[in-house]
Amino acid sequence: MAQYMTEIDYTQGGKGTRLCQIKVSDMSKAAAIFSEGSNVKPLVLVPKGRSSFSFMMNVPSDVYVLMQKNGKHVPEESPHWEQYGLVFKPPWWRVAYLVTRQAVTYDAPVAAVPTKDNIPVEVDITLVFSISDPHKFVYDLGVLRFDAYLKAATDESIRMLVRDVYHYDLLDMKGEFGHKMLDSLNDKFEPMGIRFTTVLVPNVKLPGGLVSMRENITGLKKSREIKQRDHDFMIKKLEDDSALAVQRITQENSEQMMAIEASIEQAKIERNQRQADLEVDSQDKMLEAQENLKVAEINAEASFNQAILKAEKVKNTEISQAEKKAYVDKSEAKFAAQRSLTAVRVGEMARTVLAAEQYKTEALHATDAQCREEELKTATRAQQAELSAQAKFTEAELTIQSTLLAGEAEAKAADAFKARRQHEIDIQKMEIQGAFAASGRIMIKGNNAEKFMNSMCQMLIPE
Repeated sequence: MAQYMTEIDYTQGGKGTRLCQIKVSDMSKAAAIFSEGSNVKPLVLVPKGRSSFSFMMNVPSDVYVLMQKNGKHVPEESPHWEQYGLVFKPPWWRVAYLVTRQAVTYDAPVAAVPTKDNIPVEVDITLVFSISDPHKFVYDLGVLRFDAYLKAATDESIRMLVRDVYHYDLLDMKGEFGHKMLDSLNDKFEPMGIRFTTVLVPNVKLPGGLVSMRENITGLKKSREIKQRDHDFMIKKLEDDSALAVQRITQENSEQMMAIEASIEQAKIERNQRQADLEVDSQDKMLEAQENLKVAEINAEASFNQAILKAEKVKNTEISQAEKKAYVDKSEAKFAAQRSLTAVRVGEMARTVLAAEQYKTEALHATDAQCREEELKTATRAQQAELSAQAKFTEAELTIQSTLLAGEAEAKAADAFKARRQHEIDIQKMEIQGAFAASGRIMIKGNNAEKFMNSMCQMLIPE
């Protein structure tokens, strides 16, 4: 136990924190000694031995107390003594150690730590720990050994961590170092009664040249960030301007498209209106053509019937005149014969009678020949009139057929003209019928009469 009880002057200085144990003569000053700020921090105090005639002792309450009886730790089941204040015990009872209850701050600077890119750096480590089991700490570890172990563990941990990092990333990973070291130290020292609560890396020092370089790099980064912000602002401005221009162009295109669509709709409406007007006009023209055709048919039929009636009338008149003339001539011949018979003598009666009979016969023959000639002339004139009427009817029929063919051509060219053409043909037929009706009674013979009646029935009785 002598190696744990070596007296060290706690006022000696040095770089970093040193841990120690010291002897004290007055246990009441233990808390003050533990609280003194210095780079040498006592963790354990060894009180002065008791007098053989001492039967009481004042046990401080603000530290851990390790009690011994005849050099043996008591109580065995507890890590420290739990009775404080004035305690009456015989001289073989003594306070062996006073252990701090306070949280201890430990500074451990590590110099010339190489980084991943072999840059030596200085790293300052600050540890905060407390003693959780004073019995294990004093009897199993000891202050001096803990000081050496802690310095070595801190040095080893920081070197391992720094070795895996480039120097330019070192400053940004100080917090990560603290968490990793805290877990590592607790794994090592917690079984010995030490509990680490905080590990800080307050400072990382780079070589002087690197510091100035880093400052220059930092300045350049800041300048680059400023330029980048300006660049981003300009890009954003250009993008906004472009977006506005695109939006304006899109809006203009939309307006133009709307105007074009409106024009297209208007053109469609006008086209439909023109088609409707054209259909109406075509229907009107078709009706007009049909009316004209009907009128032409009626006029042709009327003309044909008038020609037939006129021919019949002429024929009848000429036949009547020929019969009248033949009768007059016959009567005159008879009267002349009778007068000749009366004046001629009896002697010449036979010759006169014979001559009269002969004359009568010749007169009758002449009259019959003349009547037959007149009848032949009248029949010839009637036949010529009938042929002329037939020619006029044929011409009218051809005109009607040409009109119908024209109407059919117009119907094939545009179906919209059909109704109007039919109407025109019907009007023409009606006009022809009106002309026939206005001319009085008409006589039509043969096939023409049948055709005319069929046409009239088709007009008067629709299908």
